[in-house]
Amino acid sequence: MPVHRQLHNKRGSVYAYPNELRSWWESRQLHDATEDEPPDRQPHDPEPEPAVSGTASRDDPEIHPAALVGIPETDSEATGELRPGSKPHSSAWRTATLISVFLLVAGLLVVLFGLFGGSLRESILRRSSPVPIHSLAVLPFENLSGDVEQEYFADGMTAELITELARISSIRVISRTSIMRYKRLRKPLAEIARELGVDAVVEGEVLHSQSQVRVTAQLIDVATDRHLWAETYDRNLRDVVALQADVAQSIAKAIGTRVMPAEPGRLTSARRVGPEAYEDYLKGRFFFEKRTSEGTNRAVGYFQQAIRKDPGFAQAYAGLAKAYDILGTYELLPPNESFPKVREAADKALELDSTLSEAYTARALASFMYEYDWNAAEQDFQHALRLNSNDALVHHWYAELLIGIGQPERAVTELERARELDPLSLPINGVLGRAYRDAHRYQESFDQCRKTVDLDPGFAMGHYCLGISNVALKRYAEAVTEMKLAYALGATPVDAYGLGYAYAMAGNRSDARAVIEKLKRSSGKSYVPAYYIASIYAALDEKNQAFAWLQRAYDQRDSQITYLLCDPFIDPLRSDPRFNALVRQVGLP
Repeated sequence: MPVHRQLHNKRGSVYAYPNELRSWWESRQLHDATEDEPPDRQPHDPEPEPAVSGTASRDDPEIHPAALVGIPETDSEATGELRPGSKPHSSAWRTATLISVFLLVAGLLVVLFGLFGGSLRESILRRSSPVPIHSLAVLPFENLSGDVEQEYFADGMTAELITELARISSIRVISRTSIMRYKRLRKPLAEIARELGVDAVVEGEVLHSQSQVRVTAQLIDVATDRHLWAETYDRNLRDVVALQADVAQSIAKAIGTRVMPAEPGRLTSARRVGPEAYEDYLKGRFFFEKRTSEGTNRAVGYFQQAIRKDPGFAQAYAGLAKAYDILGTYELLPPNESFPKVREAADKALELDSTLSEAYTARALASFMYEYDWNAAEQDFQHALRLNSNDALVHHWYAELLIGIGQPERAVTELERARELDPLSLPINGVLGRAYRDAHRYQESFDQCRKTVDLDPGFAMGHYCLGISNVALKRYAEAVTEMKLAYALGATPVDAYGLGYAYAMAGNRSDARAVIEKLKRSSGKSYVPAYYIASIYAALDEKNQAFAWLQRAYDQRDSQITYLLCDPFIDPLRSDPRFNALVRQVGLP
């Protein structure tokens, strides 16, 4: 009786059940028992063996061993008849028959391996031996809906899977910012892997229709171009959080690694989310990643909509907290309007889910930039890193704290790790250049800022970075040129502040004063950090004006004042007794 084997998403299943084999055997015995005897049968011929009942056990000597595994006997054995010259059944005869059957099966297997050896061996090895992977990138999932309005959904699913995979402690997972540069960019996988420095990539497709979602994903070992794992999932949108966790767990198993100890419990208890709330959340993530004034404000609106539709949606609160962090640190909102909302949203997210590293990260930034609580910020950043050491944003924002408390070398280490996780991130590359400057590694600062500009010549902060490194190297004319480019591209208060400082250091006092007046006028229309104006006054060596504006910065809870210890822009003030008094007032170590 042939045995059929079918491969599907529950691994192999064999369709030849014991009761079917037993029924077949009994039917054969019943047929033999009722068959008429041959006409030439002689009285001295041996009697045929009795029929075997279905209740016989493995110990019954009359049961042929082949029956127990569903292997048919020879015709003569099945009928109980003997051909001329044959001998009655014996133990040795049965053993010889079994050996023959075994050799026949072994021979068939050899033939199969000869015909299908490559793919069959690969399939077996793939399932039995996880491939050691130390780093991977999730490439942007393709939107199969054909609707450009659904791009946010595919991008959001990509980002969420990256977040889940980043919880795997033993591998390096590239952050979203870097991988999104490959969206619609047709490049060989080997080239992408080389640029990102990874061993494997995850490719996928998403089809979203009403309340259903289909996700297809595959894991590819770039060195061999071998598919290590592939799967298709069809789920209700309410179960999409659990779906992402399932995909992450499957990939972790395929590469023979483990998920953080706290993670399996969280994954198995992933709550269901309302479809409309989840779509709003993905839209919020989509606009948050743009890091523009318009994009961040739209992200806030979508996160708030998601929370209204599902008040228990912890990730939406964490997203809202991070969005308000950006509004505060980019001076798009005054500190007293942005950072208290960060604290409120982050606390609520952690009340609902204490494993969200994003919420600890958001709260930590508010703790030191607005509340000046350095110890609380340190604890939250450390907790976030324990939960998700692959989050480049945690390393980036933690580095900002380290610069603030006067540890620029540790900040460089964190930012270099952030760059490993997000090698194409413009903000991380730019801030690393500033950290080198704060650590007095001026040539490294210049080289890193140049790399940032090479990544995107239109990135204003890249030119700002080159401007401050040129000031550190006392190349003031070049610094002014770069700061002018930054201001032309960005036209934000920080760009104006950099230009004013470069003018002052170059000895162009009138242009520096003009920038100060421009910033003062702007402060009547929108928020301008008082710290910026104080720094230009410091570069002009007008100390009384500088300290007056620094005091205003402290009164406004200006986040920029947290950089007092390392910022070379205010070096002319450090010998004044008022400087140490201000440091104690802010609470810096």
